[in-house]
This record gives sequence, C-alpha cells and structure tokens, in this order.
Amino acid sequence: MRQGKGALGGQIVISLIVGLLVAVGGGADLAGAQVSPGRAAAKPPLGTVVVTIAAPAGVPGTVTLRSGAKTRVVTKKPAGTSQKVKVKVPAGRWVISAGDVVDDTRLYAGTSSKARVRVKARKSVAVKVTYRAAPAASGLEVEQLAPDRVGLVWTAPSVTAEYVVRRAAGPEAPASPEAGTSVPVEGTSALAEGLSPESMHSFAVFAREPGTIRWYGPVSTSVTTPALGSDTESAVVVTNPTTILVTDPTDVVATPTLTGVQASVPPGQTATVGQPWVLPHSSKVPGGMVGKVASVAPDGRTVNLVPAGLGDAFDYAEINVPDLAGVATSARSAERESNRLLDLECEGTRDRAIGFDRTFERFGHFSATLKKKELRFAPDIPVGVSFNAEFGVELAVFLGVKLSGSVACEVELPEIEVPFMVGPVPMRLEIEPEISFSASGNIDMTGLNFSSRLGASFEGYVGLGDDDFDGDLIAEADLAGPSVVAAGAIDVTAGVEVSLGPGVGKKGKAGATVGVAATLNPIELHATAASSKCLEIRVERSANVSLDVEAWLGDLEFERTVSVPGLGGTAPYGGSPWAFPNGCGGSFEYRLASGTLDVSNDWSASCSDDEGVCADDDPEWHSTHSTTQSDDASLRVTEPGEWISQYQDYRTHLSAPMAFNSWSFSARDVGTWSGYGCSSRHIRQTVGPVEFGGAFWETGVDILPENGTLDADLSNWWWGQDEPSEEWTADWWYGQLGAWDTDYDNGYPRIRYRSTSEYGGECEGSSEYEDYHLLEHLGLSGWWSNPEEARRSAHSVTVTELDGCTEKLCRWQVDGTETYQYRSSLDDWGLDGSGSSTVTWSYVVERRPVGAQ
Repeated sequence: MRQGKGALGGQIVISLIVGLLVAVGGGADLAGAQVSPGRAAAKPPLGTVVVTIAAPAGVPGTVTLRSGAKTRVVTKKPAGTSQKVKVKVPAGRWVISAGDVVDDTRLYAGTSSKARVRVKARKSVAVKVTYRAAPAASGLEVEQLAPDRVGLVWTAPSVTAEYVVRRAAGPEAPASPEAGTSVPVEGTSALAEGLSPESMHSFAVFAREPGTIRWYGPVSTSVTTPALGSDTESAVVVTNPTTILVTDPTDVVATPTLTGVQASVPPGQTATVGQPWVLPHSSKVPGGMVGKVASVAPDGRTVNLVPAGLGDAFDYAEINVPDLAGVATSARSAERESNRLLDLECEGTRDRAIGFDRTFERFGHFSATLKKKELRFAPDIPVGVSFNAEFGVELAVFLGVKLSGSVACEVELPEIEVPFMVGPVPMRLEIEPEISFSASGNIDMTGLNFSSRLGASFEGYVGLGDDDFDGDLIAEADLAGPSVVAAGAIDVTAGVEVSLGPGVGKKGKAGATVGVAATLNPIELHATAASSKCLEIRVERSANVSLDVEAWLGDLEFERTVSVPGLGGTAPYGGSPWAFPNGCGGSFEYRLASGTLDVSNDWSASCSDDEGVCADDDPEWHSTHSTTQSDDASLRVTEPGEWISQYQDYRTHLSAPMAFNSWSFSARDVGTWSGYGCSSRHIRQTVGPVEFGGAFWETGVDILPENGTLDADLSNWWWGQDEPSEEWTADWWYGQLGAWDTDYDNGYPRIRYRSTSEYGGECEGSSEYEDYHLLEHLGLSGWWSNPEEARRSAHSVTVTELDGCTEKLCRWQVDGTETYQYRSSLDDWGLDGSGSSTVTWSYVVERRPVGAQ
C-alpha cells in the first residue's frame, strides 16, 4: 500500500536533544528546577494516563500522546473489543490523538473522550478512545487487471456519497484528494487506463457526503500490472488494504532480531499491531521479509516484526521466475567459488594420493499464484495457492585414489544464498552443498567420473479445498568407467539442502520462513573391489520435497507442511550397479527374461456433518464427503532385460521393460454442503477407459544366489522413511508396487473424469466440465484423499528351478504375492478411510556364464 520516505536523521537529532534536556533538568516541564553541583539530575515527576481503546473485534487501534517533543504510543491488538493500558508520563499537558485504521475491508476513525489532558505527578487521568466505522468506501477490490489498466470497485457508505479516486506511481498512495493523478469515477467504480506493463500503482479512494467538507479516506491498495509475456521475472500483486509495502531499502532502517526484524515507521504512517509489512532486501536483512507488527515501540518510531505469510500482505500474488539459474547474478560468484575452490579435510593414512574435483550448477523455474479471497478479475482461479515449478542440481564428481590403508575426507563448499526480488515480493533461494568420500584397502584407481542431474518438478494446488498435488522426480546419471587395481571399498556422498520462499532470512534471523524445502542427494556411491582388477559401483539418489503452507497462505489456514507425492525416498539409478571392466567380478550374469504383474487397489473414505474435515463450528453449516477408488492393472514383460554381473555378497537389481495388458479404473468423489439458504452437491467421477499413450514402464526383481539356487523378491521403491512393515506406520504408504514409468516425456497413462456441481436454494445453478487425471503409479492414485497409515499384511515368494540347470543356462520361476492395508481416521486425517492393495507376480530369471552368447 502507501509508504512514505524515511526521515530518521531529524528524529535522531530530536531524541538526542530531548535526552540531554531530561538529563540536565527535565526539559520544558522542569524549567527552573535546581540541580545541586556534582549531583545527578533528578528524574522528572511522573503521572499516569489510563487509556482505554474500544474497537470492534478484529480492528486494531493506535493512540498517540504528545507533549512538546515527547511522544508515547498505546496500541490495541485486533483481538477483542477493548484494551486498557496504563502509561507513565512526565507531568504536564498531553495531546491525545487517534489515527484512522483499516482492516481488510473498512476504514475506522478514532474519537477520544478528551482532546487534551493535564497529568499531575503521582496522579492518574483516564481517557477513552473509541473506533467506529467511518462513512468511507469499503470493500475496495480490483475488478479489472490488465497490462494497461486497473479497474476498482467498492461498496458505498451511503446512496448519496460522492468519491474522488487518485493514483500515484509506486507503493505510496496519495494521502489527500488533491495529491497524485485523478482516476475517472463512475458510480462505485473507477478505471485507470494507459498504464505500462509491469508497473506499480497505488490507488486511494476518498468519500464524502454532498455539501460537506470532510473527505473520509484514503482507503487504498497497491497493484502491479501484468507483463506482456512469461519469459521474464515478474510479479502481479494486489496488496491487502492494511499492508505497508516498502520497495526502497533506504526508506526504513531495519535490523534483524532473534524473533524477526525491528524496523522504523515511515513518516505519515500509523503502525498497528497485526499490520502486515513487506521489506525489500537490504544489507542487514539480506532476505527481505514478509512480516506482521508484533509490537509498536513506546515512542511510536519503530515496530517489531515477526514472520508472516505471503497471504497476509497480498490479496493476490502471481510470481513468475522462468530461470532459477539466472536470478541474482551477483550471487553467481558464490557458485563460481563453490566450483573453483576445493578445500579437502582428510583424516587417515598419510601415505596417500587423492585426485578429486567436481562441478555444481542449479537449474529450474518457479511460478506460484496466490489468491486469498474471491476476486472479480480472477474468477477461475481457486482460493489458495497454485504451484508450477522445477528445480534441482547438476553435480559431477571426478575421483582418483591411491592408498594402502584408509582415509575419510570432507569437501568444504560455501553455502549459496541468493536473495532476489520478483516485483515487490522478496524471495530467497538457499543452497547448502555437502560432499564427502572415504576409501579403505589397497586401491589404485583413476578416472572415476560420475555426473548426475537430480531435481523435482511439481504442480498443483493447496488451499481451502483438498490438496491436489503431483510431482515427478528428475533423475539422470552417467558413469565413465575407471581404471582400477584394488582390493577395498570407496564411498562418495554428495547432496544439497534447498529452500525457496518469500521473505526468507537466515535461520535464527528474520524468521526463516520457507515456502518450498527440498533435500536432494544426487550421489550416494559405493564401490567395492571384487578382485584386484574389478570394481562394482552402485549409485543411489534420494529426494524429499515439501511445502510450508503457512508461508504462502498466511492466516488463510492453519500451519502445516505438505509432502509432495512422488518426491521422497531413495532408489538406485537405472543401470546401477556397474562393473568395471565390463562383465568382471563374477562367473555368472543374470537377467529378467519374462513375466507378468497384476495389481489391484481399493480405497474408500468419508466424513459427515461435525466430523473430521466436515466439521465446522457454525451450526448453520452442514457438509458430507465421500471418496472411493477401485482398479485392476495387468502388465507383461515385453522383452528380456540386460544381462547383469552378480556378486555373491549382496543383491543385484534386474529390470525389464513392461507394457499394459489392461487397466480398469473407477473412482468417484461426492461432496455436499448446505446452510444460509443455499445447498450444493459436487460429484467428480471417472467416465472413460484408461488411455496409455506412449508411456514406457519398467519392472524389476532383486536377486541373491545362495548355494546353487536363487533368493529373489520383487523390486518395490518406497517413497518414505522406512521399508514396508507389518506394523501400522505413518512413515510410508506410497509405493510403485512393482512397476514404474521411466519415460516422462511420453506422458503417464490417464483417464478422463467429469466434474458436476449443482446448487440449490438461493444459490440455484449448475456447472460441468471434463478433464484428465494422470495415473502416475500403480498404487493409490491420490484421487482425493491419501491414507494416513499403512502396513504390509501379507508377503510370500516361491522360487522354482525350471528345466534343470546346466553350465550354459539356468532358469528359475519366481512367483510372489503381497498385500498392503491402508487406513485413516477422522481425528488425525479428517476422513474415516480403509483400503488395500494386492500385488501378484510371476517372473522368469535366467543365468549364464559371463561372456556367453
């Protein structure tokens, strides 16, 4: 909203003069007092002003007491309707004033029971300030928003009121009906045209009754117009009418505290408790801040800010960052240092030779749209926040080791902090890289080159309705084979912690509010020497991505963290393990030759009035919710997988391509609500067959030879903290269930669904549309709700030798089945749900001597 220029220099001089006057004689109130030579000045006599501030619930209040150069400020929090504060002040005459305050929709004017009071030493005097709704415009809203225009609409205080609307460039709204530029008014609306794209304008609406002199206002908002394209960093915002928006870091003095930031109050502004502030990047607050006023200093010159959400400061915000690698070019030097400098800290055998290097780059894009309430210019955007993002790291390591003994090394890399502004919104990207490696044994290895690209892409919605989020893991790897003479082991771990969000400061300073947090470990490499000239290398990657909803929505809903499905857990890279030279390390190699896989799922969950997510404190409001899913998928191996060398000490992963024989899928979701003369019924259900497109899927088994036979089990990647357990646990539930998509470019299988809404009573109407739901894995699809807990209730595997076993070829049939159970409760998850998944497979595994054809 509006924002004035700072004038702290004059304020500091005044405060110093007042301090000196008090020290030598108490200022004007103590003129003529006698001070004994060599003794400290006596403190001025104090009295008490008892200030009662009355205002409607949700409305703050700020009362200023002035006597000469002395100022005291008393505040009321938005909560409650009255607050009494006792203020100790020097004896004398004090002027009482109450500035206008604005809540989300209305302007309130304060009236004091006494304009002036005389305070006597050791005596009390009472004052009551009452805030009432002023006859000003209310409910100010942006009705049109385009690159060249902004349209406003508001609610009239009376049918005869007349208006003046003024605008000014930047975040400071005109303070009077004569300031700024006039905007044409028609009724209770105004339209500013001829604006430039990506420009900020602040609008002020003033109202009065005909024939009167006083204008009530301003009621104001700041708006940035959209860009003409989407290939540049941009932000389209509409501020909350109460927001103090600072775009120039020199306008305020801001200093980090343990709980947030202390900031000076710009001239002409009235600070109120609960008021949202937006601070830009500065030398002392490098991440900027989106905060709320927690308290106002007694002299009214500074406020203490605590972290707040983006939705506290903005009614609407559309943020677009098309290239995360290109933001804040000044911070790229830190990444260059991260790539250039190499500081190894090693412990262990001194007789060693280590050659190590790495490269590190970030990639991705980010866009988010926040809508805090229904807005006329964006009727099709749901209330809440929508994301579309991709981010990750490209990391490569180059390693050579020669030693006899053991060594452990840490690679010291600088933390990368990237503060950047997207329009008036302060953003921050933080990346903390970590690399370590160790080696033991008699090793002489050169030329181990491993490069990876690990990240995440996700899109969806979090808000007042149920979350609808999907994510894909980006995992690519390439390994160049080393030359090796070894008998030992090598381990390399490389990863990053990534955080991205609005108004993010350092941890422990400025609140460290995070919007998106990710842990990406592109490289977890373990190399074992099977013989003096053979090395097997296994590489896994792990990822976890979550969203801090409060950081984006503010008070719009409670604080919670949402883990993005599909973007958590650990799994090997395709092709792992590798053996160098190719085929070394064992006498035999294995492959998955043929087989079938069948998966069936069922899930149902519901709640009724006053239960779980259907509960509401409003007795006039009633709702129900139910959701079901039932599906059966059948797949087959289309061709044998690659031959893989097998070591006797641990399991080897065998994989093969798969195709669908069939996939029947049925899901239905029904929600109803009624109250205040309206009712609705919303149904979303599948209406078509599964469309497979060009999706490429893969399956796998993990094998371990034992005494001439084979121990084998289905490969199943679980995105959670633990492996499946027979006990109920919330640490995991989402799994691939034996097969997974490996070619994201060709898309996932999908099924068409229809969504219908019917409204009754005073809200009579209907709507209908169709769209596609992606089937990204064989487990529960997240059609509407996900389980709270899961367990593996049954699991069995049988291995049968086929056709005898010869030196040239052995074949085994691996048959198995497993069952998973799911549940959720009203108390913890909001829906009473239960379900299960059953997986049945039959595969043929073949073995042959290494090098056989």
